[in-house]
This record gives sequence, C-alpha cells and structure tokens, in this order.
Amino acid sequence: MSSVLETQWNNARRALERSWVCVARASELTRETVLPVAVDDASVLITRDRDGELHALHNVCSHRGHPLAEERCERRGRITCPYHGWSYALDGSLKSTPHIGGPGVHEAADFDRARHAIPTLAVATWWDFVFVNLDGNAAPLAQWVAPLEARWAPLLGDAGLSPYRPTAEPGFSLEVDAAWPLAVENYCESYHLPCVHPGLNSYSRIDDHYTISEPGRFGGQGTRVYEPRYLEGASLLPNPAWPAEQREVAEYVALFPNLLLGLHEDHAFSVRLEALGADRTREVCDLYFFEDAAQSQAYAIARDRTRSAWISVFEEDIPVVEGMHRGRRSPAYTGGTFSPVLEAASMNFYDWMHG
Repeated sequence: MSSVLETQWNNARRALERSWVCVARASELTRETVLPVAVDDASVLITRDRDGELHALHNVCSHRGHPLAEERCERRGRITCPYHGWSYALDGSLKSTPHIGGPGVHEAADFDRARHAIPTLAVATWWDFVFVNLDGNAAPLAQWVAPLEARWAPLLGDAGLSPYRPTAEPGFSLEVDAAWPLAVENYCESYHLPCVHPGLNSYSRIDDHYTISEPGRFGGQGTRVYEPRYLEGASLLPNPAWPAEQREVAEYVALFPNLLLGLHEDHAFSVRLEALGADRTREVCDLYFFEDAAQSQAYAIARDRTRSAWISVFEEDIPVVEGMHRGRRSPAYTGGTFSPVLEAASMNFYDWMHG
C-alpha cells in the first residue's frame, strides 16, 4: 500500500469511529431480531426487543470474548453465547451464567452480573436507516441530517421521505475490490459520465448536471433532465408534493460517511457501503417507491425495470473505482488533483474525512 493510500485508509477508519455510520435498514429489523454488522474492525449487534426498541451492542461475550452471533437470527428475549452458554437480554444485560460456580452452580461469590453486561453503542434511526456511533461523541443524528432534510424539503413537502417505502422484492449487493472512500469519491461527481456511463450520458449529459456540496455533511450531484427511459412505457407513481416545474430534477447525495442516496419524484434508492477491509467494499442497494407503487402488482414491471437500470449503472462504476484503488498503490501517486468545479463535492468529502 502506498503512503498516500495508507494515510487515506487510516483517515477513513477514524471517520467511521467518530461518525454516524449507517449499518442497516430499520424495516428489516422485526421484533426480537439480532443482526450482526461490521463497522471497521468492530462487530456490532443490532437488536430490536419485544417492545420494538433498538439497541446496538458490541458483538462479544463478556466472558471469553467469543462473538455472540455470526448471522441474522431471531431470539426470544435472549442472546446465548455458543461457547459456554452465557446469555444476555436484547439490551445487553447479562441474565445467566451457567455453571460459573461449578457443575450445576450458576452463581459465584462476589460476581456482579451488572458489571458484565455487553458494552453498548449509540444508536439512532432516520427514515428507514439505522445508524451507530462507535466513539459515542457524535452530535445527535437528527442534527447531522437536518441540512439534507432542509435541502430536500422544497421537493418532498411536509411528509419528507416517509412516503417512499421499501419493496417486497429484494435489493441487490455488489462487491468492489477497493476501499469504501473511493466509492464515495466517484459517486459525488458527474465528471466521469461521458467515459463511464455513455448510455446515461446520451440523455443526461455532463452539462445537465450540477454539484451539491454541504461542507462536512454531504456532497453529490444532481441532474435537471431526469427521464426514466428504461421504463419503456411502464410507469411509476410520482410524489404529488414534488413541484411540477421540478419534475425532471433528481439528486444523488452521499451522506457522510457511508450512505449514498438517490432521490427522484417517483422513487428513491440507497447504497450502504460496508467496509470489508482496506481493499474490499460491499455496496448494499435498496429501492424505495412512492406509497402504493412500492407493493402494488400494477407497478411490478416498473419496479423491476428500475432495479435493472440501477444495477447496470452501478456495475459500470466498479472497474473505475477498482482502477483508482490499484493506481493509488503506485509510489508515483502523490495525491492527485481535483477539478474545482466538477469535483467540488469529492473535495468536500476528503476535507471532512481528513479533518
């Protein structure tokens, strides 16, 4: 790894520690769900208890450090370590310590269960997303997302994003041989459209796009000519609150650090970036449609075509993101440069990450 790439990766790890990191969709967490997620080197359990409350716990038994869960599961009020059978409530409190005092003796002198609960993390939700903060020092999530909500309020009206609903159909995921910040860098700019997305650029050209940049919060780009040609005669239910004169506006924003969002009058999408290491990223993509269009059979064809179109676009990005990662291993790469006009949002992201 080159010194530039190593510095970037170290900054990326610190950014994940201090930030609100998107780790899951709230709608996929039913009651008594236990969902393991990775945030850099930390394994975290997201749980929803029988009262519907969310918790974020370090995925480590307080006894000998074994992970408590390796995959999504449903637990009726308890998480049990597979090593020695210690069990915890879904809020992390230690409930049972089998044989701690010897065979058949489940208590031990001077052992205080309250002192051996699973450490918790700050957890919060926004729209359909669950966020955690590793160091516990981030400002409230509502404060963090407020500038983006204010930006989109003229497009969305009073209901905000809430009418955009997840579909019954699965999303999709892609894996990229590159560090996650490179996916953010690429997403934030439209400069690459002519070279990487010639089909998209044929009707939504580089000069139809504009830059979006909120210092230290989010960055991206928008288009003034959104026209879903891929629907081929099918239709989606539009958001009636969306101003008629802005029907062809769409915006693509990276909410730092790891949530990429696309907003259109008839649908939205999310891409959650999961850091699998310094050279591997999983992109978890989900689609949202306006109210009835999210589930109704009448819109099934349109949903399928929308999904296929975005898979194609995101797959086109993979080679260049991986190429940047390979190229930056070179000792000749000393940091590169940015277009101050077309890549201002990418510059914003790196200024925030290195801050």
